[in-house]
Amino acid sequence: MKFKKYKVEKIIKALTYAALATPLVYLPGFYRGFTIPEVSFFFAVVGLLFFLWVYAVLTKGKYKPDFNLIAGLLSLYIVVYFLASILGVDPLNSLFGGYSRFTGFIFIFHLYLFFLVLNSTLKKDDWPSFFQFSVSVSVIIAGISIVENMGLDPPFPGNYGTISLSSFLGTYLLFNTFFALYLFFKLKDVDRYLFLIAVFFLPIPVWLVNSRAAFGSIIGGLLLFGVLFLIFKSKKEFIQKLGVGALVLGIFVGTFLAVLIFHPAEDNLVFNSGIGFKIETFLREDFNERTEGRRHIFWNQAMRGFRERPVLGYGPNNFEYVYYKHYNPTLELTHSRRGGIKADRAHNIIYEKLATQGIIGFLVFFTTILFLIFSLWRKKDEKIIDFYESAIFSSLLVAWFVQNLTVFDTVNSYIMLFFVFGFVASEREKFVDNNSEKCTSLKKLIMMPLLLILILSIYFLSYKPLKTSLYIQGAITVNDPEKIIEYSEKAYESSPFNKEEVQYSLGAYNKYFLEKKLKSEEEERFVEVIEHIIEIMEKDSGQPLNFNNQYTLSHYYLMNEQPKKAARVAKKAIEISPKSQRGYWQLARIKSEKGDYQKALKLIDETIKLEEGLIYSYKLGIEIARENGDWRSVQKYKEWAIKNNPDKVVEIYFITYPEKRMNHIYKSFFEILPQQ
Repeated sequence: MKFKKYKVEKIIKALTYAALATPLVYLPGFYRGFTIPEVSFFFAVVGLLFFLWVYAVLTKGKYKPDFNLIAGLLSLYIVVYFLASILGVDPLNSLFGGYSRFTGFIFIFHLYLFFLVLNSTLKKDDWPSFFQFSVSVSVIIAGISIVENMGLDPPFPGNYGTISLSSFLGTYLLFNTFFALYLFFKLKDVDRYLFLIAVFFLPIPVWLVNSRAAFGSIIGGLLLFGVLFLIFKSKKEFIQKLGVGALVLGIFVGTFLAVLIFHPAEDNLVFNSGIGFKIETFLREDFNERTEGRRHIFWNQAMRGFRERPVLGYGPNNFEYVYYKHYNPTLELTHSRRGGIKADRAHNIIYEKLATQGIIGFLVFFTTILFLIFSLWRKKDEKIIDFYESAIFSSLLVAWFVQNLTVFDTVNSYIMLFFVFGFVASEREKFVDNNSEKCTSLKKLIMMPLLLILILSIYFLSYKPLKTSLYIQGAITVNDPEKIIEYSEKAYESSPFNKEEVQYSLGAYNKYFLEKKLKSEEEERFVEVIEHIIEIMEKDSGQPLNFNNQYTLSHYYLMNEQPKKAARVAKKAIEISPKSQRGYWQLARIKSEKGDYQKALKLIDETIKLEEGLIYSYKLGIEIARENGDWRSVQKYKEWAIKNNPDKVVEIYFITYPEKRMNHIYKSFFEILPQQ
């Protein structure tokens, strides 16, 4: 284990560059091909980084940890995050995270190790080259996104480059826009103008993909930097006072608008009448229109979860349990997807932290952020850094926070955030090489177990998730029943954690395909597939019962002609989420197929009480009543539907009388509402 000094240093720096290239990682043909390959790659890189760093500390005595207050606060947050994870409602999900997000404690801990290595191995003069590399990577991704939005056909799905969604792309490019601005003021050669171009180039795809929160946050952050520039760099007292006034006004107006828009009540709260009420109503209605009316519902649910578990919350990544426990029936009115809404985040960093990490996690995390900003200005006063560094990174953190009032961090933005943590915490101008070879026995004692841990972590956290991802993708895309069974079994068995999500993915993504096959000539070939998926979904994943899994399993029991089991599981889904219509709809279908249509209609009545404006409840009630020749109930549901949904009369008549011709339907329509 004898590396030459310069080789260790070069490998550490090369791996740091590799970590910053994580957003470029994408593997087609894999389930969650954007997320799982990225995280698997990042885990492997950080594992190697940490191993080499420990080796360098023990053999050279050069890169000993620089433990300052920022590192201390971040260490405290990691401890709190771990406690919230193991004491939450689903420790496995909190510790490992799901395959769709992959941001559990294990990921956060790797980010912390990444921070320690950065803070301990990079000098102040080293940082600009890494910022340049990160901006270069972001320019490539932004360029791909622009090309995609021009209508060309690159190898990546969506219009977001190598990143999965518009808001995730926006947050990532937000960080790099400010990195580019920093480099423009930091560098002295002609290259600085390339980064000035990047400042204007990177927000373009953010605008094109309609990531409004990120684009607005970038503009707001740049304006904040401009105001700070007026205050600290202008030589005219009048301009300085103008800047101070603009800053105070901005803080006041921004806080006022944030309170009006982002408070969690579903109705107006701050004002009850007058001009304030009108302004608040306008702002919230406009916000709801832009966000499909869901955000305030999520935030209200989050606050209910926080009040239930105020100390450490439900556990990181466990918002979904809050969401279904406090489900709001009006959510069914806001979706256009057949599978319904499945929310696993509160879409607001404040409410997310409160609901999932409690008041302790909330306070420790935001104390760390505030101290980060304080540290920037303290270092400026002590002339350790210049104005541009303190102002740009303060503006960046404010912009990032504002962006996260409506969305949430994912793999790439988390990497950027901890990269900023490392940069701000870094204070070293040079390293002292003690060239310590005296601890050879201690070195071997520590390095050998650490090497074993590294190998095991790469195997279980990088290789096996990739393998599982490949098998899931195979199971949900192939048409051969034997291959579906083979890949499904391998996916479940190979998964090192969160088998509950593997169960859900195999069931949900195959459900509609198998329903079609059961109505075709290939029915017999696919019955065995249904039975095999049932067998997988029945296994104990070691996690609490999940609404989506129970709801999906009920469908499979029904497809397999096991109505009793289907009803039992549907009832469990209702117990988990008593205000979600989907459990009642499913149980009503089951009761109808068993011949107990009166109980089925009572269940339909329950869903109508939950939300009268939802057409599907009436539609299902009409279908069940028609199938059983109960025309009185058909008429009842038709009249209820028209009363509660007068704007959907034609649709209701199509549902009620599918066999009638168009002219008969419109004739009935005009008889009911002749004035229209």
